[in-house]
Amino acid sequence: GVVHCQVADAISGGKIPMHRVKFNAKHEYEYTNNFKILQAYFTSHQVDKPIDIPKLVKAKYQDNLEFAQWMKKYFDLNYSGDDYDAVARRGGQTVPGTTGNPGAVANRRQSVPSKKP
Repeated sequence: GVVHCQVADAISGGKIPMHRVKFNAKHEYEYTNNFKILQAYFTSHQVDKPIDIPKLVKAKYQDNLEFAQWMKKYFDLNYSGDDYDAVARRGGQTVPGTTGNPGAVANRRQSVPSKKP
């Protein structure tokens, strides 16, 4: 849910309350919280995509793959191409699976490059 929230935040121009996202979630209720934040964004922006939170939280491969593929398509169709500083938007918090050093991620790619010429 963390990455999906971050992607939706990039698409929306910062409309996801990233301060409420649990970046170091370890329990199902924390994962659920993150997906509920994403679902609230979808609802408020009339995105007709139900999120089967219990299936995604259980980390079933097929369910997560299908949702990730849908999210990629949604990104491709809706991202404006504006610069987006992911590290700043999450307040320097690390994302599981990274080096644990927010600067390392920022140094590799500080923001999403603009698609505009």
